[in-house]
This record gives sequence, structure tokens and C-alpha cells, in this order.
Amino acid sequence: MSEIINLCSTLFTKRQVACSRQSISRGTKNGFTLIEILVVVGIISILIGLGAVSYGTAQKKSS
Repeated sequence: MSEIINLCSTLFTKRQVACSRQSISRGTKNGFTLIEILVVVGIISILIGLGAVSYGTAQKKSS
């Protein structure tokens, strides 16, 4: 069991180091772009709109 844990921790640290080296070499920044944030806000607003319509319909049916 301890061998599996050691193997997993070794793989994780190697992957983490590789990812950090890759982002440093590319010069990329961590974070979200404006487009990604706008897409998420749009999806959430559509879901809220659909939920509000469904809630109103359910209230009318229950009356």
C-alpha cells in the first residue's frame, strides 16, 4: 500500500513540475480571459431565466 502512495506522490510531483515549467517557458498567465467569463455569465443567466419560467409555471399549476 505504501508503494502505491509513494508512486502516486512521485507522479504527481513530476507532473506538477512539468506543468509549472511549461507555463514558465510559454510565458502564460494563470487566469480566465474576458471571453470565458462572459460565456459563463451568459450560460448562468440562461439557466436562471429558464428556472424562473419553470417556477412561474409550477406556481400557476399548483393554484
